[in-house]
Amino acid sequence: MINSNGVIQSILFNKHIYTKKQALDFLKHHGYNHNKIDITQNFYRFRQIDPEYLQDLGYMRVINKKIAQGIEFIIYYL
Repeated sequence: MINSNGVIQSILFNKHIYTKKQALDFLKHHGYNHNKIDITQNFYRFRQIDPEYLQDLGYMRVINKKIAQGIEFIIYYL
């Protein structure tokens, strides 16, 4: 969802706290996209929207917001 309050670009799950299945269950339960996953050394990273698309729309300010232990939102703002 895109609005002036910010856009969740990705959702990160700490691999040392969550299994891939637990992360997928969370995303499905809360209605988030779970199709595009990048796996890094420490995180399962689920892309919600392409960052280049957001940048083309003028969303340039980026913050990470911890929403629970081991779960972070990457949020883009205008």
